[in-house]
Amino acid sequence: MNNELMALALKVSKARDDANNMTYNPDTKKMEKCTLKAVDELSCDFPRGQVTAVLGHNGAGKTTTIRCMTASHSITRGTVEIDGVDVAKNPQWVRKSVGVCPQHDVLYDGLTAREHIELFGAMKGDNDVARALGGVDMLQKADELVSSFSGGQKRRLSVALALLGDPKLIVLDEPTTGMDVIARQSVWKMIEKRKEGRCIILTTHSMEEADVLCDRLCIMADGEVQCIGRTHELKRRFGRGCE
Repeated sequence: MNNELMALALKVSKARDDANNMTYNPDTKKMEKCTLKAVDELSCDFPRGQVTAVLGHNGAGKTTTIRCMTASHSITRGTVEIDGVDVAKNPQWVRKSVGVCPQHDVLYDGLTAREHIELFGAMKGDNDVARALGGVDMLQKADELVSSFSGGQKRRLSVALALLGDPKLIVLDEPTTGMDVIARQSVWKMIEKRKEGRCIILTTHSMEEADVLCDRLCIMADGEVQCIGRTHELKRRFGRGCE
């Protein structure tokens, strides 16, 4: 067994998420029920100590995969394990042990940034406001209401919440959406500092972001992994198609 597998942090085995959908049959001229596979037989490993980027077009299955990994969405079949813990059987453990920055901010307009850290930190046993907000250059906004924040500032606060409690698995779903260049680079540096001893997974549409941050790329389409490997290996193999 190689070192990469020995350091395995997260394993997904033949995970699938089926949803009933309707499609038009031109032969019968009727709408008929069909099975839409949002994630289809996905199998891959995410090792500790690395940042893995999951890339794909809208509808490729990236966000659904993230939701299955973090116990916010049940899978039809297969298994997802984090450090050997079955996600489907231990959802409460997952919610306490995994840091998640969702695609859409889950914030309260009537609370300040400080109050968000205190609220979510109480669940994770970590309410160090200075460290949490300082890590994303938001300490000067600590006592301002979220309703006054720009979209990029809200994303930075969501990233800070995902890092509370020193989680060993951090999942970031398009974390830098809406950020300006300076804020984006600040978050990149913070993620780079946090990767030692942790498994970090992020979804992105930006190849630039993947190049800067990530040790490995996982490219998805139609709910399936099309290729996975180290960035330079994929570029060498696929050339322009991976630029």
